[in-house]
Amino acid sequence: MKYCFSVILCCATILINAQSNNLNNLQTELAYEQKIFKNINNLDSLNILFFKKAIYLKEQKKYGKAIQTLNRINENDLSDSSKFRLYYEQAILNYLTNNYNEVELNLNKTKYFISDTTFHNKLTLLEILNLNNLQRWGESKVLLISELKNKSDSNIINEWYKQALSLKLKKVKTAQTLQTFLPGTGHVYVGKTTHGIINAGLILSGLTWGAYNFYYGYYVTGVFTGFFISYVFYSGGIAYAINNVGKYNTMKINQINSDLNKKIIEILEP
Repeated sequence: MKYCFSVILCCATILINAQSNNLNNLQTELAYEQKIFKNINNLDSLNILFFKKAIYLKEQKKYGKAIQTLNRINENDLSDSSKFRLYYEQAILNYLTNNYNEVELNLNKTKYFISDTTFHNKLTLLEILNLNNLQRWGESKVLLISELKNKSDSNIINEWYKQALSLKLKKVKTAQTLQTFLPGTGHVYVGKTTHGIINAGLILSGLTWGAYNFYYGYYVTGVFTGFFISYVFYSGGIAYAINNVGKYNTMKINQINSDLNKKIIEILEP
């Protein structure tokens, strides 16, 4: 009884603390909005407040809200350094939310709207990592070799990218065809060998049971406990194979990029 009471008390404490933190965060966000409202006619102060609020939201891991807040900044009269900071933070936040196409847009805005090329050089690492996540490994490799110049042997870089550039992703059509005509093989194709064996076994068992009952004249039993169940596993197996193509490809891409990006970060930021 004492143990149960202690567990309940501990859970209640955690819940109260979580609610308290959420309330404090909400109060801070509201405080920023009050300051923003008071400075509605002061563009410079307004932009600073938007930026400060976005950084706060970023620290709270509220990346979506942080992006929305940065988008409220009026960038028309910003200096190059302020524009760079804005575009860079937008790019980082989009990177953290896996919006890699938006990251590329932010990087391109930096190159187009900021004339000082010294700012462009500061984005090289992020650009290389983002190209990897967009599966544009060829462009990423060229940019990395250009950035390193004589700092590293290009043959080493080529070796790093070898697996990525030779990666062959699985195709939905292939998985569907294999699973349709050879149940179980579609699962094996997407790396689910155990599932494939089980699926093929269940389909075969259902067909065998249905045929057995038909042979002895139990047609209804054969249809509903044999052939129908076999069909359910057959159609479900096709859907499972198709659904796992994307998961398999994502897993392979993430594995390659995780290793590749780690090496790139180590060499560009030793």
